[in-house]
Amino acid sequence: MTNVGRMARVAALTVAALALTSGVAASASPGKGTKPSVKGRVTSVNGDSTPGACGNPDNSGSFVVTSSAATPVVTAVTVTPATGFAEHRVSAPTFANVCVGDVTTVVGTNVDNAMTALAVAVTIPKSTHLFGLITSVNGDSTQGTCGTTGADGNFTLVTVVNSTPTPSIVYVNGATAFVERHVSGASFASVCVGDQADAVGPSADGAVVAELVTVKIPKRITVKGTVASVNGDSTSGTCGVADTAGDFTVQVKAHGTSLILPVAVTTSTAYADALDPAPSFGDVCVGARVVAIGASTAGTLNADAIAAYPPKA
Repeated sequence: MTNVGRMARVAALTVAALALTSGVAASASPGKGTKPSVKGRVTSVNGDSTPGACGNPDNSGSFVVTSSAATPVVTAVTVTPATGFAEHRVSAPTFANVCVGDVTTVVGTNVDNAMTALAVAVTIPKSTHLFGLITSVNGDSTQGTCGTTGADGNFTLVTVVNSTPTPSIVYVNGATAFVERHVSGASFASVCVGDQADAVGPSADGAVVAELVTVKIPKRITVKGTVASVNGDSTSGTCGVADTAGDFTVQVKAHGTSLILPVAVTTSTAYADALDPAPSFGDVCVGARVVAIGASTAGTLNADAIAAYPPKA
């Protein structure tokens, strides 16, 4: 028997035991066409459908269960301080263990798909592991946009599945742990558009509720693409100014996705241009092709060296 099978069997036995102990199995009087037990995925808790949203530890509130039948049945479940809870390897579960995306088996009085729960068994969905490119944070795809320390939120992670870029929404909350190499106190603020990340956590309906997010920023990276703007100006032919600091954006492709990546230059940045014996930032022009080498910080490439090429004919 698989671990999932064991968990489901333990959950079912626990619910039955709780129901029988309280004497409700015999006394429940469900309405016509209803059942004294339901099983399905939790789709909202206390009106919140955000993946990973959970109940209150005081065992008061409600949640919605949607069955996996061909014609899904939606049941509104009310919990009370008298409701019993069970979860595999959790010694004293409460309503706080019931979260959007979990699978629950509920025993109670059920009238017209409105149930008062006497016992709830929780099964956590199978954990998944994703690695890819962060393309948006809280719905914002601007390069360098990051999360907020201590805040709940989400980000889009594009992975390549069978050579096809596949986006997944990753949700983070107060229980999510963050790791970034050489960064103490990593948080959601470490998750930025343009970086890469690993996300590990239970998955349901295409969304992942992250238990752990590991942000990966290469020490030095190389990007190649077409200059889209220089110092904020996207007019064709606009160039930088020699011997000055500034910035430009370059259109690149990564993981099959087109991105606009910000690049910052300083007076120490080195330049190369086969058509210019004294290359400079002045050779970086909208429409030109460039190769930039440097370190990435919060989605921006700080360029140590840039090679410029004329636009393709």
